[in-house]
Formats: sequence, structure tokens, C-alpha cells
Amino acid sequence: MTLQTIYYDKEGDAGSTLLFIHGHGGSSHSWDPQVNFFVQQGFQVLCPGLRGYGQSPLPEPPDNFTNTGDLIYLLDHLNISNAHVVGSSRGGRIATNLTLNHPDRVKSLALVSAALGGHEWSDEWKAVWPSRERAAREGVIWTPDWAIEEYYKLSMFTEAHKNPELHRSLQDKWHIQNWDERQILGDLGLSSHIPSDSDRLAEISVPTLVLSGGKDSEDIQLIAQIYAALIPGATHIIYPDLGHMIGREAPDLLNNALLAHLCATEPNAPAANPQGRKIICPTA
Repeated sequence: MTLQTIYYDKEGDAGSTLLFIHGHGGSSHSWDPQVNFFVQQGFQVLCPGLRGYGQSPLPEPPDNFTNTGDLIYLLDHLNISNAHVVGSSRGGRIATNLTLNHPDRVKSLALVSAALGGHEWSDEWKAVWPSRERAAREGVIWTPDWAIEEYYKLSMFTEAHKNPELHRSLQDKWHIQNWDERQILGDLGLSSHIPSDSDRLAEISVPTLVLSGGKDSEDIQLIAQIYAALIPGATHIIYPDLGHMIGREAPDLLNNALLAHLCATEPNAPAANPQGRKIICPTA
């Protein structure tokens, strides 16, 4: 479905809402391994496509919007008062900003391999981007070759490439041809509308789960530690053998970690153990 220029998928008609926010290069389909699982657990699942990805084009001028504003507008449009929010990578940064600026709309927060607004990226990370930043500022037409030849060959994606199906998706030009190169400025923190939230994390009061992979980039691992240290009461789970794409590399691990997190927030929510047998979370 489309909402002005925002595409979204919604599954399930009852229960609390899970809002999944994808990362750089993703789309509303990035969370497919999670959607059916959580619908079966009785949740309503909402997966928007961020502007500049998939079927959600950037507006003109390309910085004439905020992702947080888009998400609040989407929730209002669907008459959803609040949601459990899950964000991955760039989507984690957006989820954090949403939580800080609209705490009444967020029931709980889960940050998966998340970025952070205001983080000072390492020189090693910055070195990956100069040619793409230059092209983005100049409005050069996007081609997916760079994503395949450079971006997806970063060490943070090594574990993802070990999964044959996931490897094929990372090599699929059709999958990534709808990226708008100009959104890369936002991922670098080079666009004026990207908020800095690194000094506000102590304001977050909702139950928060931080998930990170031990084979992700050093920057993302450091950000996870910052989240865990500065968000009051945050739980941090580290998967030593996983990289950046936790939800695709090990969907069962992510699904069960999220479900346990949700059970702590909603004691009467149904849960599933790793063998798939349904259990009922005990009441507090």
C-alpha cells in the first residue's frame, strides 16, 4: 500500500502493533523472516519502506522530510496509538529518534545492529564513502554496481554471504536498483535534517533491547555498547558469530529474542521457544 510517497506493508488485524524499520539498502521486505512469525503470535506487523528505497521515492528537494515525521504520519493514518518499535542499522537510528521525540507512541524499543544520530564515525568507515558522497551531492544517477562491488563486500556482511540465499539477494541488481543515491548523505550524517541523539539516550524510558553481532563493523559494535550503557535498563545481547544482518543471518535467534523482549513488556503475550512450541508468558 502507498501513503502519499510512502509504501508500507501491514499484516495481521489484531493485537499490539510491531513497527519494523529497515536499514540502508533495505525495503519493506527486509523483515520478511519476521512478519509471519509475529503475526502467528498475535501481533499486527507494520513494515514501511523508507523514502529513497524500494517503492518509496525521495521527495524533491530530497531533504524536505523527516523519517520520524513520516512514521508518525503513518501511525496516525492507520489509527495506531502506539507500537513496539524495532529498527535495524539506519532504521535503528530512526527508531531511537522516534522514541525520543514521541515517547507516547512507543511501547518498547529494539535496536538491531543500530546506527546512532550524532555518532562520530571512524576514519576507516568514512574512507568507504567519499566517492559516493561526492556522487550523491552532484545528483549522479544511481547504479547498483557500487553496492555489489564495494558496499556489500565490507567485512560486516561476510557472515551474510555465507548464506546462499542471502548472498544471492545481495548480488541481485533488481533488488537494489531502486535505491536513490542521495539518501546516502543521511547515512553519513551529512544531511542537515539528520538529528543528533547521542546526548539524549538517558531520556529513553521504555523497555529497550540492544542486539549486536560480534562480526559487525567496529563502529556498529561500539554504538551498541553506547546504547546499552546510556539507555536506562537496556538489555544487550551479543551474538559473537553474527555480522550486520542479524535478522537475515539467524532469523530464529532474532525472532525469539524479540519475542522474549515483548513478553517482558506485555506479560500476556504468547511466546514460542526455539522448538516452536507455543507457551504463555507468565504474568508479572
